[in-house]
Amino acid sequence: GINAEYGIVGRRTQVMIAATRRQHLLRAVARAVRPTAAPRRFAASESTAASGKSGGAAPDSASAMPSATQADALRRAAEQNKAFVEEADQLNSGASQANLQRVLNSKLGKVDEGSQLEPLLRTAEECGWQSNFLTYLSAIEVAVRLGDMASAEQLVEHMASRRLHCDTSIYNVLLAGYARLGDTRSVADVQRRMLADGNVLDAESYGAVVHALARADRHDDALAAIEEMRDVGLGVVASSAAPWNALIAGHAAHDRLERVIGTFRDMQAAGVAPDAHSYALRIGVNTRKRYFDRSLALLQTMWELNLPRPPSIYVDLLSAMHVNPREADPPTLLAVMQL
Repeated sequence: GINAEYGIVGRRTQVMIAATRRQHLLRAVARAVRPTAAPRRFAASESTAASGKSGGAAPDSASAMPSATQADALRRAAEQNKAFVEEADQLNSGASQANLQRVLNSKLGKVDEGSQLEPLLRTAEECGWQSNFLTYLSAIEVAVRLGDMASAEQLVEHMASRRLHCDTSIYNVLLAGYARLGDTRSVADVQRRMLADGNVLDAESYGAVVHALARADRHDDALAAIEEMRDVGLGVVASSAAPWNALIAGHAAHDRLERVIGTFRDMQAAGVAPDAHSYALRIGVNTRKRYFDRSLALLQTMWELNLPRPPSIYVDLLSAMHVNPREADPPTLLAVMQL
């Protein structure tokens, strides 16, 4: 198993892998070109429909044959499987687990629709790839990045069907996805499932919860969630800037400047110093609202505190000043350039 994992296989193992691969391909091609009976449930429904239309006459024998669309789908699946294995063959020593994993990871990086993910994993499994936790985690992250939470949930169900345990990291990805949508109901549902699976909420989980509540403008509930972190042994994290930044980011996503300023004050009152990310979020809101002088003052504060200043802050600020020259006076522009 270790040798196969790293693609180091002997001649005997290569022969066994090749034989298994040919067997998979032959079965896939046979399914594609051989007419097969329709599923029993489908055939029964067809016969019932036919009897309803023709007074109980027996259904035509052609109704038990796959449609042209089904045959085309089977052929495409066989071609996809063949191409998948051939690509693994070209890497090194045949379609070993390591090579199939490399091909799968490469294809995951090229997916642009969440609906492509589950068929891709099924294809890999049909070609001999053994399901593993890390690849499912990567696939779910892709779905969430694309904003396709339905596909992410389907992948979680697929994991369960393979008896792969969903741990905290999987649920944190789902929490982050729903948090970005401000979907507090789904966030609560994921929390419930997470606990039912024997997992516990960690700092990342709480950060997603705080962010979701902030996006929904439930500021007091978000503050309560930060306070709850202290009660569950996450006091060190609660005393850092991370959960507060999640709260600021939730308000900043909707350009709620007063909320952002208020959160800054609450943060400092709690003894937590804003970090570079805190300032960047606040500057971003001021810039979008065309309060360029306030953005400049915050930049100067960052410079005085020796905080790192990401180039994106300057790019966004200068771009906004270029688009809105009336609000951007020359001294402010010059000061930004000097910083």
